[in-house]
Amino acid sequence: MKVLYIGNVWLSIRLLEILVKNKIEIVGVVTTRKSKFNTDYKDPTNLCKNNKIDVHYTKSVNSKNTVSWIKNKSPDYIFCFGWSQILNKEILKIPKKHVIGFHPSQLPLFRGRHPIIWSIILGLKKTASTFFIINENIDDGPIINQKMIKITNNETSLNLYLKIIKKAEEQIKEIIISLRKDKLKIVKNKKVKKTFLRKRSFVDGQIDWRMRAVDIDRLVRGLSAPYPGAHIIFKNNLYKIWEVKIVKNNQFIEPGKVISNKIDKPIVKCADASIKIIKTEPKLVLKDNDYL
Repeated sequence: MKVLYIGNVWLSIRLLEILVKNKIEIVGVVTTRKSKFNTDYKDPTNLCKNNKIDVHYTKSVNSKNTVSWIKNKSPDYIFCFGWSQILNKEILKIPKKHVIGFHPSQLPLFRGRHPIIWSIILGLKKTASTFFIINENIDDGPIINQKMIKITNNETSLNLYLKIIKKAEEQIKEIIISLRKDKLKIVKNKKVKKTFLRKRSFVDGQIDWRMRAVDIDRLVRGLSAPYPGAHIIFKNNLYKIWEVKIVKNNQFIEPGKVISNKIDKPIVKCADASIKIIKTEPKLVLKDNDYL
């Protein structure tokens, strides 16, 4: 069983390590030297060198050079995990068997971009780690392995990411067994309306103090490391907000007003309560009665 691997993020490399440990024949790895889009980017070069795996670096997986390189490897399967570019029809036709992808959501729910971030911002109680066969539609192919994951009330993106990696590692081992027996199973899912998540923009990360406290808290947790962080703009300077705490406040005060600034942890009024700002980058210096 010959596998061509595509990936360039933390999860990708963890799953590649599992494949190597299970002595799967990796005929090549397609990756990037860096990434402007993936804050969880991880370089697989050392792992590949240590295991004598050919590496091809590309800016576009669909470029003629990259497609030709993949074809020359004659893979039985292509594994594409944690890759932000859509594979074209030419690549999908290359492997003798299937192109297998991964998506951290409960497909067919929440197809599309940034599912970890959106699941926290939207206040979901659960998500899933899903492996599926990639087809011409985005995150829409037959599911081959799906495991549910609970989302706690105080979940951060990092904690959820780690849960997903742990679950995906268990799943990839199950998939390896299925592939070796040539008995890949399709998971029967209940018929539900498909949903699609849009790409998050910079503006989505800006805190609006007219928001509810719970929504600000979710925004901060959803954009926490390894993602770029929620932010505010104060006196034309941008501040990343990495940690906050909800504080009860029934006062009729306009949103955005700093009502306390003890021990350099300002409390700011929002729509229905207040928010204590615990961790920022750079340090945020405010005075009582300042406005954000």
